[in-house]
Amino acid sequence: MVQAEKFLGVRIAKVVVGLSVAIAPGSAVCSPNQNSTSIATISEPKASLSEPKASISQQSKVDRAEADRGAKVVEKSRRDSQQQEAIRQTVLADPLIKAALQAEINRVPNSARPVVPLQVGAIAIVNNYALAEWFAGVGDLPFDGYALLIQQQSDGPWIVLTESVGLVPGSITPNLLTRLGLPQTLVTALVNEFRAAGAKFEVDDTGIGEEPMICITQVQDPNPPTHVRLLPEITPTNILGQLPQGTPITVVTSLQGWLKIRQPLIGWVSLNLTQVSCGNSPAEVQARLNQLSFLEEELAVKAADTLVRYLYRGVDASYVPLAVATFDKLASNIRRFDVLQDALDRQTEDVRQKVLQQVLQVGLSPTAQANFAAAVQRQRQGIGGRSPTLETWQRLSPTRSR
Repeated sequence: MVQAEKFLGVRIAKVVVGLSVAIAPGSAVCSPNQNSTSIATISEPKASLSEPKASISQQSKVDRAEADRGAKVVEKSRRDSQQQEAIRQTVLADPLIKAALQAEINRVPNSARPVVPLQVGAIAIVNNYALAEWFAGVGDLPFDGYALLIQQQSDGPWIVLTESVGLVPGSITPNLLTRLGLPQTLVTALVNEFRAAGAKFEVDDTGIGEEPMICITQVQDPNPPTHVRLLPEITPTNILGQLPQGTPITVVTSLQGWLKIRQPLIGWVSLNLTQVSCGNSPAEVQARLNQLSFLEEELAVKAADTLVRYLYRGVDASYVPLAVATFDKLASNIRRFDVLQDALDRQTEDVRQKVLQQVLQVGLSPTAQANFAAAVQRQRQGIGGRSPTLETWQRLSPTRSR
């Protein structure tokens, strides 16, 4: 017999001993071995219902985490592809590489000009620096296995920092990169990533000393500040930054009226908005010009470029005879003559004409004149290709070119 009562506000069932009654979960009952005031309550198995909810919740978190990781991988792959393409376009548009190829096209006779178009190979990116491999060829001189260092400008465009990262083609000289200001750990990471990307090169551990700053190039702009540009051309969209009047700049090379610089910014500035100083007294100028004339290899190329710019836009015209004497010293050495000729070839006609006019006005030694005459003869015979410098020399000094 079951009787319903309220006990402490809860509806309960009294059970007579000997009878069995179906008890619903959550009901309160008396134990058969206890008196009627002893009540046992059967609760719903809440834990067993909540555990599946916890499992479902945990699984959702795992699924969301995996989805997030997948999205990040896809986004990184997309950014990497964009960066690789931006770097590839930077290499293909590099004005110095294009100028070098054009110079070789001019050098090789018309009948033997198989040109291998510029191609980009392996690319390695670490932070905002990249190494890129490029290939091209003209005639009998293939440009094979060259690499260059590229830097991204504040999450903006990429720009070539140096066209050569090795002392010889197919090599990387880490000390050249550290001389440019890269930490050794970054250089090591770049080299390892470059190799992993499939680039074929040798590591050259040749020690490289600091590049001497013998003569100073600085901004001299009638309407400062001076724009630093992404490419050597004047367009509204390729300005990377500005330099105040008198700012010293580190010049990498010259090209058709422009200077490629790497300090304090990387980019291009107009040659006509700069000035070169090699000292403030005849003795100081003479000493520094002597230093230029003794530089070898890669530094000899930069010395010739500096000398040409000093003759074109030197601070004090009274030092021109000293500069011409150094010009004569280089032109009298057949090996240095070629370097000097190349430095002039890379300039505009206005620069070549002014420099050679000053040289002819002061006068050259018979040996230097003979080297110019021999070079003109080789050009007439089709040896060595066209040289704008030799053509200017012939116009200004026809009797010395015979």
